[in-house]
Amino acid sequence: MIYWIVFEQTNRWFSGFCKKGFSHCYIITHDGYGWLKINPGLNRMEFQMLAYEMDEDVPRYIKAYTKTRILKVVKNLSTPSSYRPWFLLHFTPCICAQMVKYIIGINIMASTPYKLYKRLVHMSPYDQATQSIDSISEII
Repeated sequence: MIYWIVFEQTNRWFSGFCKKGFSHCYIITHDGYGWLKINPGLNRMEFQMLAYEMDEDVPRYIKAYTKTRILKVVKNLSTPSSYRPWFLLHFTPCICAQMVKYIIGINIMASTPYKLYKRLVHMSPYDQATQSIDSISEII
């Protein structure tokens, strides 16, 4: 499964406490039928079907017209990733970075969008293998 994690700046009250350009993150993926945007908000999870054809490069389109950073994560779903107890989600703050990690199925120490970005960019091949990740690349 291929996931694109989009990191962006928002104008929320907490944005001043976050690294510039990394106050929010969400996921874009496709399932063979269409593009899906999964956006964890403060009070709800938004699922939005995007009006693009399958052959269109939606992540590059978003990158070209917005000030974002985008990471492409290729996840191997046939290999189970490291164990993550379900109850850990309830003891961590349910912010966007935590929900993105939970949706993709990765278990790394990163509590903010910037830390998630840094951990993924600098992830070693061994760590990628333990998380069942085939590749991580940045969309330029």
